[in-house]
Order: sequence, then C-alpha cells, then structure tokens
Amino acid sequence: MIWLGRVCVVIAVTACGTPAKPSIGHTAPPRSPLEEARAFERGAGVARDYRAAADVYRTACRDGEGDVEACGALLRATMRGRGVDVDRAAIGALAAKVCVARRDPFTCVVADLASTSENDLPPDVMAAVKASMTPLPTCEAGHTSACWTLLIGAGFPGSDGSSAEARRHALRHQACTLGIVEGCVELVEYNSGDDDPEVVDARQRLVVACDAGDADACEVAPGRKPIAPSALCTANDYQACAKLTCLRDASATNATSHGARVDDCERVRAPAPQL
Repeated sequence: MIWLGRVCVVIAVTACGTPAKPSIGHTAPPRSPLEEARAFERGAGVARDYRAAADVYRTACRDGEGDVEACGALLRATMRGRGVDVDRAAIGALAAKVCVARRDPFTCVVADLASTSENDLPPDVMAAVKASMTPLPTCEAGHTSACWTLLIGAGFPGSDGSSAEARRHALRHQACTLGIVEGCVELVEYNSGDDDPEVVDARQRLVVACDAGDADACEVAPGRKPIAPSALCTANDYQACAKLTCLRDASATNATSHGARVDDCERVRAPAPQL
C-alpha cells in the first residue's frame, strides 16, 4: 500500500491452469465487471489501462450500494494511484459508507486507516468497524475481504516471536492460494531465500501471474522482468509516473497532479534485488 496510517483496530493475524475452452458451437460467457476490470489491469485482450479498470470498478461499486468486492478494488486502486487520484478524503468517505452499510471488514479497516484519529470517526462508523472485527474474520474462499484485512494487519508491528511469524506466513500462503497476488508477493519477499514448498509454490504462481500481465507479480517473479515504469505510467499508473520523476525520466507525466508521490527516491534508483 502507498500510505499506511494509525490503526485503531488491533488485528491479530490468524492463519486462516488454464481455463477450459468452450465447446464447439457455444460462445464463451461474457466477462463479469470484475473480470473486465482485471483484463484492463493486466492488458489481457485489451490495452493495459488502470483508469479504465477503475471506471469499471466505480460503476460496479455504485457509490457503495453495488458490488462490495468492486468497492474494495476501487479503494485499493485509489490508495495506489492506479487510474484514480490518491485522495485520502475520498478513500475515507467511500470506505466509511460501505463499512456502515455492509459491515465489510476490508472497507471498515480502510475507513479507520483514513481517519486522522479515532475521535474523528463518527459513532456509526466506529460501531461498524468494531462489528466487522467481531469475531475476527478468517481468510478463506469466498471471503477475500477478510484476506485483504488480515494482510494489512500483517504489515504492521505486532506480536514478535516464531509463532506470530508462522501465523503471518500461513496467512500469506492462504491468500496466495486463493489468487490474491499480494499474498504471494509478501510470502516471497519475506522468505526470499527459503526453499519451503509454500514459498516455491508462491514463486510459481507469481510467474504464471506475471505471464498473464500482472505488474505486481512481475516485480518479484523469478526469471521475469518488472514491467517498465514508463509503460505503467502510460497505462495511468500514477505511482509509476512518480517513480519516473525519481528516475528523472523525461517521459514522466505530472504525477503530482494525481496525488501520487515517492517518499524514498534513493530506493527507487537502487538496483532491483536478484531473487
């Protein structure tokens, strides 16, 4: 995530192919809105365009009254500056609306993160945040919002020790196997030299995801090259545009107008580690 604020909800991290071709004479089923948006993000059959993907998510979300998963995807796109201006106020407003109406764990945690302090949260939002965490959601099939919620929690300082790290490892593996690339990325990044079968599996999944066009997977997939920031910037990834500014690339667009920025340009300029 590009920004991370205070967490007023304590999250205890818990453990939580190729598609078949249609038969001759039958047409393939139409893409769902989420599949359409994902195609734009990966450049699968269409030009990579994060702004177009965000537009699809926005339409499906319907200002919090539509598809909750689309709302979560739109929030993540906004937090990362992918086709949407990085706007903390807008993030907080949408997350709070979805949280109160749907008690969705991920949007409730984002609503909390977007607030300056706990006292800034209206009582109905604070009540919804607490309700969404009681009991603590479990990362499992059909509940990807819970996976994203726990992945956020795994990124903050918490309990130390081997048992806590084992729980984080199990969570990342579970999210990875459910198709959440972020889980695979974190599993590999935190265990870069590990020959654990779960880490090996994560690397393989990242290779497949990278070959399918996933830019995040390509950052860490072994034997694959990251997608050039210039290509991502052209596709309206405003954070990539900000990286180009760090690299003093003349092709960089005005990333600051979209709220994207890079706080550590030296890290961007450093050579990528070899996995």
